[in-house]
Amino acid sequence: MDKILARYKELIALIEKYNQEYYVKNISAISDYEYDQLYKELTQLEEANPEIIIRTSPTQFVGDIDNNLVSSDKKIEHQIRMYSLENSYSREDIIEFIDKVKKVVSANVKSIEFVIEPKIDGAAVSIKYSGGVLVEAATRGDGVIGEDILDNIKSLGVLPESIEDKGDVIIRGEAYMPISTFNKLNIEREAEGKTLFANPRNAAAGSLKLLDSVKVASRGLKLFLYSVDLGRKNSNHFDDLKYLEESGFPVNENYFKFSETDDIMDAIFKVEKIRDGLDYELDGAVVKVNDYAIRDELGHTSKYPRFAISYKYKSESARTKLLSVTFQVGRTGAITPVAELVPVSLSGSVIARATLHNNDEIKRLGVRIGDTVIIEKGGEVIPKIISVDRDIFNADSREIEVPTVCPVCNSTLTNDISGVKGYCINRECPAIVQGNILHFGSRDAMDIKGFGVRIVEQFLEHNIIKDISDIYNLDRKEILKLEGFQSQSVDNLLEAIEQSKSQPFHRVLYGIGIKNIGRTATKLIVKQFGDIDTIMKATEEEISSIYGIGIGSASILVNFFKDDINMKIVDRLRSSGLKFEKEPDLLNKTALDKSFVITGKLSHERQYFKDLIESYGARVSSSVSKNTDYLLAGTDAGSKLKKALELGVKVIDENELNTILSGCS
Repeated sequence: MDKILARYKELIALIEKYNQEYYVKNISAISDYEYDQLYKELTQLEEANPEIIIRTSPTQFVGDIDNNLVSSDKKIEHQIRMYSLENSYSREDIIEFIDKVKKVVSANVKSIEFVIEPKIDGAAVSIKYSGGVLVEAATRGDGVIGEDILDNIKSLGVLPESIEDKGDVIIRGEAYMPISTFNKLNIEREAEGKTLFANPRNAAAGSLKLLDSVKVASRGLKLFLYSVDLGRKNSNHFDDLKYLEESGFPVNENYFKFSETDDIMDAIFKVEKIRDGLDYELDGAVVKVNDYAIRDELGHTSKYPRFAISYKYKSESARTKLLSVTFQVGRTGAITPVAELVPVSLSGSVIARATLHNNDEIKRLGVRIGDTVIIEKGGEVIPKIISVDRDIFNADSREIEVPTVCPVCNSTLTNDISGVKGYCINRECPAIVQGNILHFGSRDAMDIKGFGVRIVEQFLEHNIIKDISDIYNLDRKEILKLEGFQSQSVDNLLEAIEQSKSQPFHRVLYGIGIKNIGRTATKLIVKQFGDIDTIMKATEEEISSIYGIGIGSASILVNFFKDDINMKIVDRLRSSGLKFEKEPDLLNKTALDKSFVITGKLSHERQYFKDLIESYGARVSSSVSKNTDYLLAGTDAGSKLKKALELGVKVIDENELNTILSGCS
C-alpha cells in the first residue's frame, strides 16, 4: 500500500504540474498521449483503491480547484460549465464509446446519430450574445471560471456584431492562429530579438490574454464556432451548426453526420487526410451524439461529457542523430541555435535541420552533440527536437558549446535581460547588414520583387551596397559585371526598386528595421505623427501614449533617431524619393462601414488588398456569410465565390473595388 500511495501522490503532482504549464504558461511539456496515460493510470489506481482518493485529485474536478489556473484579474464565471473531452486513440476506443452510449440510451431509440468534426488545436472560448448583441467572451480557464477577453474577441472582426435572436445565446468555439500567420509572426519576432512561440496553439492562447486588443488584432487570430450551448434553434447539433453558418458565424466546413461505426471511422480518417493541406492545426476529430435529448440522458462525469469523445491523431515523429549545432545571427543580432541532423524523412519531406529556439531550450532538453533525438514538425511545418532518446547511449556525445563571441564577426556577445538569448551588437556584422537589407526589400516592407538572398550576397561581396540606402543608388554597369546578370534581369530589378518608391510611409518606416517596432506599431506611429520629422522630435512620453506602444519600444525609437549613422541612412532614403509622410488622400476618407471577403488570384498579394480596404474603415473577413457586403474575386475563385452567389452577396473585381473606395475619398 505504501508504494501505491507514493505513486498516487506522484501522479497527482505530475498532472497538476502539467495542468499549470498548459493552462497558465501555454506550455505543452508532454504530448496529449503521455498526459492521457498518466491520467488513465491515476483513474485506475483510484478505481482499484477508492479509499485513497483525496478531494484535490485531478479526477475530482476540471482544472485547478482553487481557480489558480486563471491568471487574469478580469474573471467570468461560465453560465454553462466548459468541460474537457476524453481522448481516444484507436478504433476500439471509438467502438467502446459508442457501446457505452447505446447502453444508457432509452430502449425506444433505434438509431443514434453522431456528428464528426475536426478538433482544432487552439484555445477554447465561450461567446455570449444578449439582446442580439455580443456582450461577453471568455477563455475556458478551469472550466468554471475563465478570463474576460471580450475586447480581444471583438478586435478579430470575425463575429457578427448583432444577431436576430434577442434572448441569451451562448456559443462555444476555438480561437486559432493560421500556420502561415504563425510562421510570419515568428520570423518577425526573431528579427526583433523576441522569444519565438513554440507552436500556433500557444501563440493563440497567449495572444488572447494580451491586455492590448490592438496587438491582439495584429496577431491575425481566427475563430471556428462548434456548438450552441444556450439558445439552441434545433433539437440536434448538426442542424445548429448549419444555423450558425447561416447566421454569419465562422464554422469549419468539414463536419459529417453518421450512425454506423464504419462510416464514423471513415469520416475521422477523411479529416486526417485533409489536414496536411490546411492553414490551421488540427490534432484529431471529435465524435458527438447529435440529438440533444440523448445528450441530456447521458450527462457528464466530473471532468468529461459522456456524449462526446476526441479521437487524437498521432503526430508524425522520427529519430535521427544530432551532428552539430549552428548558431545563426539574425538582423537584430539575435543568436539562434539550429540543430544539424542526419537527414531523415518526416511528413513527406527530408529534414536535415531543426530549431532549438534558444539556450534555455538546449538546457531543458538536455541534448548533446551525438545524441539520438526525436523530431516532430511543429504545426506540421517547422521541424523541432522534442526529446532525446535516452535508451540509445553514445559514449562520444559532448556538450553543446554556447558561443560567447559572434560566429560571423567574432565580436563579444551580450545577453538579453533573461539570459536566454545572446546578441551581437556590432552593427557592421555581415549577418546583421545582410539581414537588414533583406528585411527592407521583403514583401511586408518595400516589396522589391527579385531582391533575394543570392543577389544581396553578391552585392555585399562586391561592395556594391553597404546598407539599405545604397539600394536606390545602384549602378547598372557595375551590376552587369557580376556573374549571372543579363541586361533584361538588371532592368527588371532596377524597375522593381524604382516602383518600391511608391510604397506608403508606414512600410518605409517598418523596412528601416527599428528593433521591436513591428508592422502594427509603425502604422500606429505614422497615424499619430504623420511624418518623419514629427516622429524624430517626439518624446518617449508622447510615443508611449499611443495605445499599443509600450515605453520600451518608445525608448528604442527615440534612441534610434539620436544615432548619427541611422540619421544619415534616413536622409539618403529621403533624398532618393521615398515617402516619409502619410498620404493626404488617406487622411480625410469617409469611413466605409462594409464587410469584404477576398478570394482568387489578384494583381497584388491578398494582404495588399486587405490593408487597402481596412484603411477605409471597412472590415475584411475570411468567410462568406449573409452579412458579407462584397466578395472581391480574382481568377480561379473557388468555394467562396459559389457561396457568395448562393447568398446573393455582390461579387466585384478590382476595378469595381477602386470605384467603391474612390467614393469614400
